[in-house]
Amino acid sequence: MMYRISSRNLLGFRGDMLTATKGVGVFASRVLGYFPQEQLALRTRSGVLVAMQKGAATAYALEALQQRGVPFIRPGVQVYAGMVVGLNKRRDDLEMNVCKVKGLSNVHNATSDIEVPLDAPTILSLEQALDFIEDDELVEVTPQSLRLRKKILDHTSRVRAARTTQSSL
Repeated sequence: MMYRISSRNLLGFRGDMLTATKGVGVFASRVLGYFPQEQLALRTRSGVLVAMQKGAATAYALEALQQRGVPFIRPGVQVYAGMVVGLNKRRDDLEMNVCKVKGLSNVHNATSDIEVPLDAPTILSLEQALDFIEDDELVEVTPQSLRLRKKILDHTSRVRAARTTQSSL
């Protein structure tokens, strides 16, 4: 199959195609020239799970996160307010406390976090992260890590900005 499509709309396609074909698909691209900027393809992504406070993610909190969507982080990862920590099952974004610790009522509960069964987090490559983000999100690239975050980190400011954008439409 041959298509003429902008490179901008191909972000993330190579990984999706290799996954769909179980690694046997072949993808080649060729520059045909320079053309006026095309419109982005329509996206149908679910919302994201956003950390609501700074701290280290706990297995106890990630167990609750995994019930609501797909995690992007492991226990012990340092997070901050506004950081994207997972993909929500629903369309809207959801703020979550991924630093929540289990309340101890007696000595026997102190080690119960060790037995928490967690799914392996989805780790996005740079190309997948660039394809994944929406207009209100950014990709942070550092020598140690690759993180997704909201443009506006503060939840209240983010809600106000969304209302202002909706009312101007």
